[in-house]
Amino acid sequence: MMDLCNFIFMIILSNIISESLSQINYNQECYKAIRKIGLPRKWKNDFNDTPLVLPLSVDQDPKDIIDSRTNAVDTWLQRSVPLLSCLNQDSPQLIRAIKEIYLDENKNGKKPYNLAFSTQQFHSNPRKFADKQALEVDDLIFKGKLKDGFFIEAGGHDFQDQSTSLYFELKYNWTGLLVEPNPVHYKKGLKTKRRVYSAETCFSFSKHPTIMQYDLYTESTKKKGDGVVKVQCLPLYSLLQAVGSPTVNYMSLDIEGGEFQVLQTIPWELVDIQAFSIESHFLGVRSAGNLENVIDFMKDKHYKHIPGAHKKNQNDCMNAEVLGVGGQVSNELFVREDIAKEAGL
Repeated sequence: MMDLCNFIFMIILSNIISESLSQINYNQECYKAIRKIGLPRKWKNDFNDTPLVLPLSVDQDPKDIIDSRTNAVDTWLQRSVPLLSCLNQDSPQLIRAIKEIYLDENKNGKKPYNLAFSTQQFHSNPRKFADKQALEVDDLIFKGKLKDGFFIEAGGHDFQDQSTSLYFELKYNWTGLLVEPNPVHYKKGLKTKRRVYSAETCFSFSKHPTIMQYDLYTESTKKKGDGVVKVQCLPLYSLLQAVGSPTVNYMSLDIEGGEFQVLQTIPWELVDIQAFSIESHFLGVRSAGNLENVIDFMKDKHYKHIPGAHKKNQNDCMNAEVLGVGGQVSNELFVREDIAKEAGL
C-alpha cells in the first residue's frame, strides 16, 4: 500500500514540476483554445521556446463599424489568435507572433507627416500645438533637455487628437509605441505617418494574452451591448519586448478603465520606465482599484506621486459615467524616485 501511495505521490509531483517548468500557461482561455482545436496528437512542446507546435491561426470575424463622427460604415476584421493565451508574457514565441501579426513599424519613416498642421507650423510655436499634459511632463521632469527619448501611449486614439506623445516626437525627435484597439481611430492614426511603432490591440489584464470584449462607444472593456467587438489584448511587457525593450522615458496610460490591472501585470524588475501619467477618473468605477490603491502600489514600486501635476479638465462631451465622477477628466503623474530626485521633485 505504501509503495502505491509513493507511486501516486511521485506522479502528482512530476506533473506539478512539469507544469511549473512548462512554457505553456495553462489558464482558462488556454484550455478553451485547446478544446477548440480538438487536441491533435502533437500540439505542444512544453520545454522549447516555441512550445506551440501548431500554426497560430488568426480568427477573422467581419464586423460593420460606424464612424461616430461621419456615420460612415466600414467593415473591420476582428483579428484574434486564441492559442496565444497559452503563452506567458515573456515567451519568445509570443514576441515573434506580435512582431508578425500585430506590430506596425514606421520608426524610420521617410514620408512626410500627414497631420492637421504642418511641421513648420509646429516648430514656429510648439507649445501652441502641444497637449497640456505633455507640456506638464516636459516642464516638470525633462525640462526640454531630453532628445531621442522613447514613449508609450495607450490609448493612442488617432495618433494626433489630444496626443500626449506627439509633442515629444516633433520637438525632441522621440519615438515610441502607440497602442489603440479602436479600429476606426487606428486606421486614421496610420495615415498620420507618425515615426513610431504601433499596434491595433489593447493591454491584457493578465500576464498572458487575452481576448476581451471592447465597447467602441465608451472605448472600454465591456461584456456585451451595441458596439461591442472582440479584441485581442496583449501584455504590456510582451509589446515592450517586441519593440526591443528600450528605456521608456514617459508612458501615458489612458485606457478608460483597467489602468490598475495593467500595472499589476508588469514585471517591474525587468523594465525601465521613468514616468507615468495615469488616467484616474475611472479608477474604481469601471474596474477595481481606486486612486489610493494605485498610489500605494506605485509607491511600493519606488515611484513618487506628484499631486496636482496634471490639471483636471472639464469635458462637456463626456457621458454620464464621467459626469457621475465629477464631470472632469483627471490624470495623475508618477515619477520613479531617482528621476524625481534628479528633476527636483
